[in-house]
Amino acid sequence: MIEMHYDNPAFSPDFHDNSGLRIYYTPTLREYSADIWMVGQNVDLMHLIPPNESAFKTYGFCFGECTKAGMDEDVYVFAAMLHGHLAARQINLQQYRGDELIDELKDDNYDFNLQETRILATENTFKPGDSYVVTCTYNTVGRDEVTRGGDGTVQEMCLVFVYYYPKKNQDRLLHVNSKFSKLLGVFQHSIRRGH
Repeated sequence: MIEMHYDNPAFSPDFHDNSGLRIYYTPTLREYSADIWMVGQNVDLMHLIPPNESAFKTYGFCFGECTKAGMDEDVYVFAAMLHGHLAARQINLQQYRGDELIDELKDDNYDFNLQETRILATENTFKPGDSYVVTCTYNTVGRDEVTRGGDGTVQEMCLVFVYYYPKKNQDRLLHVNSKFSKLLGVFQHSIRRGH
């Protein structure tokens, strides 16, 4: 799988790209196929971040019941990519087994222009019933309006792409929506499964 994003908000006619790609293939298949789970906040207009906040947090959860629903065996996590947009400053992925923190991947200096897939030093076992918590911190100082979730660069995301094997049949198995918003003095909290 490959995905390439281009951003030319000024619609400059002299924007050119010279990216390249080298593909290798073999007739000998590997024992396992890998896949990617998307974990975090649903990408929708209900992901709300108020203006003029220096460290506003949103959360995405996939608790044990969520992972038991689509997993019948352990999987092995070997890489992850933290993803937010221009207001994102910190992204943190935590794995829990019961109440115990098993693993954590975080970037306390997240920069939209310096995203990369991180190969883990050691593979991490993820068991059915384990939980993921994704926390994103945003800086919207200087923005006059609420920042909403969405695909656009000036909208926001709070996601972690988790690379694992053996492949399961659900790419959004761990994608659960959770909103924590403090807008106009209202605290909203809801959790629902993503599809």
